[in-house]
Amino acid sequence: MPLLAEGYNAAIMITDKFTKLIGMIAGRADWDSEDWALGTLSFWPQCV
Repeated sequence: MPLLAEGYNAAIMITDKFTKLIGMIAGRADWDSEDWALGTLSFWPQCV
């Protein structure tokens, strides 16, 4: 994935099991699980 202006160079796709809502969260390849969790929690409430 090319480097974006915000510095992101990776992404994760997530799907809500019940609503089938699909989301793509931009992140960095060097993030650990805590960083991805914070990114997911900040993204997901905006979709519901």
